[in-house]
Amino acid sequence: MVTNLPDKAKSKWAEVVAARDIEDKIRLMREFLSICPKHKGTAKLIINVKRKISALEEELEAKKRRRKTARDLFAVEKTGDVQIAIAGLTNVGKSSLLSALTNAKPLISDTPYTTNLPIVGTFHYEGVDFQLVELPALMEGSSEGKGHGLKIMNIIRNADGLILMIDASKNPIEQWQVLTRELENSRILIKKHRGRVEILRKPAGVITIGGGGRLIDCSFEEVKELLASYGFKSVFVKLTGEVSIEDVEDAIFGMSTYKPTIILANKM
Repeated sequence: MVTNLPDKAKSKWAEVVAARDIEDKIRLMREFLSICPKHKGTAKLIINVKRKISALEEELEAKKRRRKTARDLFAVEKTGDVQIAIAGLTNVGKSSLLSALTNAKPLISDTPYTTNLPIVGTFHYEGVDFQLVELPALMEGSSEGKGHGLKIMNIIRNADGLILMIDASKNPIEQWQVLTRELENSRILIKKHRGRVEILRKPAGVITIGGGGRLIDCSFEEVKELLASYGFKSVFVKLTGEVSIEDVEDAIFGMSTYKPTIILANKM
């Protein structure tokens, strides 16, 4: 369902999209949140905008630290051909997996939340160099920032793939529900979506659509009207697969990202 934001909120988001300076974007996003209606239909949108603010603040701080030559301990530089994040609740065996597969030597302990920073390991298999990144434990509220949750979700969003680990000996269904709920709230998809939308700016012209996909349950005119309401005047809307009007609005806010995922059950 389209969020049906008031015109004032849509205009404010158009300012966010147009802004190029990080500090301006952060300020405008905060202003957007102050006028965005708070209800069930906007809950995930609000979480996503807060995540974006957090990511921009981290980027800003990282730039300041680089100027001071300090290192961001949550910054993970991609190396090799494929980067895969390892995520799960605490004490599910993420460190043991990293140690078994790579050259990393993480501290393996039964103490909850032993891993409090990303740990990187690498291995080579059939001509491919893999980089595995063990992440601090996810938990209820990670998508809202609890336990460095926003930083963890940003690493997952930037990775090429994801391993979700579950302790099969301790309420595996409950663990799965927590993980999928926190990922969903962060707009990280582990099930491939039926379609994808990219909104590409053009130097001039009108709103056009192409890419080989098709619209379902909406028309080109409805998409143009939606984009225009957010201040888009000259863009190419690239469709892949089957796309709904909700998918188009999702793309306006840069929300969803799909990650190929392996579910790994441990301690069986």
